[in-house]
Amino acid sequence: MLSSTLADIRHWARARLSQRRLRHTEGVAAVCCELAGRYGADVAEAEAVAWLHDSLRDLSDAALLKTASEFGIFIDDISRVRPMLLHGPVAAAAASRDLDLPGHMRRAVAWHTTGCRTMDVLAKCLFVADAVEPGRGYMGVEGLRTAAYSDLETAVLAVLDQSIRFVVARGELLHCRTVEARNALLLR
Repeated sequence: MLSSTLADIRHWARARLSQRRLRHTEGVAAVCCELAGRYGADVAEAEAVAWLHDSLRDLSDAALLKTASEFGIFIDDISRVRPMLLHGPVAAAAASRDLDLPGHMRRAVAWHTTGCRTMDVLAKCLFVADAVEPGRGYMGVEGLRTAAYSDLETAVLAVLDQSIRFVVARGELLHCRTVEARNALLLR
């Protein structure tokens, strides 16, 4: 159950979001609420996690590493090389401290970038909404949008596949949480 009001959460997030991230966040919130309504997650919680998910995305790499360390967040080798992957866990920790965020919402925010093998419906809605919000224009996003409104599990798998292809094509490190999330879906 959410103890902070949505107005408090929006205010907290807006104070930390750049204009570009604000537009993205508004799009994610709209899609996340639609998906939550469709797939049985709490719509107010969906809006809250959407507002929080990128709230600390604009921190520098050094600031993300420092803040993660201050919160006691484990920094694995891949996140040490790609600190941007810490923006979810850092935002989740900060929001939990400042807004008394419940655990399932904290996890949804924390793993929205890499995915996680134990994602619940709320986390899956956020994960997919982040990939398909109206401001996204990459090749293949229309197919992901169609999947998002057809079957949540299929959509999560498709987003994971797209993410893996993107990371590999750029020659970057692939986080093991992403692979674990994909394999967990395939093993069900």
